[in-house]
Amino acid sequence: MPYPYACVILITTDRIEDIQLGREVPDSDGAVVEFRGVVRGVEGDARIDHLEYEAYREMAERMLSELEERVRETFHVSTVTIIHRVGSVRVSEASVLIRVSAPHRRMAFMAAEYCIEEIKRNIPIWKKEVGSVNRWVHGDSYTE
Repeated sequence: MPYPYACVILITTDRIEDIQLGREVPDSDGAVVEFRGVVRGVEGDARIDHLEYEAYREMAERMLSELEERVRETFHVSTVTIIHRVGSVRVSEASVLIRVSAPHRRMAFMAAEYCIEEIKRNIPIWKKEVGSVNRWVHGDSYTE
């Protein structure tokens, strides 16, 4: 399913790797930063088979839209894309994608990092590790 390269907010069961995003950026932009959070197969001593994500979808979508607006205003970036998976996400698959375009790299990097930190701390999306242990994990429980 194609999406234009613009400010896209999406919570989906689709694999992020299968989502087509356009590559267009404003002529004034010289930086595009993309972060993909992928599922690790090991967490501490635990083997992970997959993660199960759940979300309070309506609230999460609203909060992600507010985050996108705040990021554009605070960091003076042109576009912000945030895509987060829900449902079962296998090892090595992406669970979250953040893409930011900006005139300069510094603000693009800062904006992308701010996005993931805010998502982990504040957005009502939860994950459960499934494997040698089955446990719900708080977003910022591990050093990341």
